[in-house]
Amino acid sequence: MNSLFAQCLCAALCLTESPPQAAGSYLYQPAFKLDRELRGPARPYCAQPGDLFFAADDKLTSVLGFALAGSWYPNHNAIVVPRSDGTLGALHTHLREGMVVEDLSVILRRYEEKGRGWVRVRKTPLTLEQTARLAEFAANVEGRPTSFAKLWGQATPIRSRGPLRTAFLGHSNPDKNGFYCSELVVEAGCYAGLIDADAARPNCTYPRDLFFNHSTNFWVNRSLRDVACGWEAPARWTSCVPTVGAGPAISVAGETMSLEE
Repeated sequence: MNSLFAQCLCAALCLTESPPQAAGSYLYQPAFKLDRELRGPARPYCAQPGDLFFAADDKLTSVLGFALAGSWYPNHNAIVVPRSDGTLGALHTHLREGMVVEDLSVILRRYEEKGRGWVRVRKTPLTLEQTARLAEFAANVEGRPTSFAKLWGQATPIRSRGPLRTAFLGHSNPDKNGFYCSELVVEAGCYAGLIDADAARPNCTYPRDLFFNHSTNFWVNRSLRDVACGWEAPARWTSCVPTVGAGPAISVAGETMSLEE
């Protein structure tokens, strides 16, 4: 890694104030649930490098594709990465633009409108070295294409994930030409030292595996131990907190928020 780049990045992050995304950004109580319930009380969300974002996109092609692959919601995810100017962005795959680092508030609000989103917050903030490695990975892969062959291949019998194939396929390789969403997130975690690169199977891992800390595939499960230890449970994200009225629960845009004493 370029040491000068790391030093400059770390200095920028130390001098940067809390990211502006914290305004109009809230998390509800963590739970390994994919329902639409908003479990209060909510708290302001101030993003940090390494946080994981998950989305339930109700687009039919996405839902059908993951169903054929033997998975289900969530069907997209991203990882929060630092930029060279000290701001934060969401590294994820875009079907047309490939690997992109997008403004975090933009992607959070987009999936709030399209379905629903969750954040898994890092239990322990990244070290400066881990942060620099994460930024370097994002800079290296940005602009690479989305791997449509691997993406749609997961919905076919020749996918890399299987009872035996996963043992030999899908090892970490940050130099590949393209990734799909959860593969990109796992590769980023491996590069930054957050996930064991020897145990990981990036192109056999789906967003649902990272969401629940569990996979029906033994080899994928091995790398999920690091996810269980390093990240909090998923918390629903919203851009606003509804006004609490009388009664045990309120409905917001067709969703229910339970009010805890």
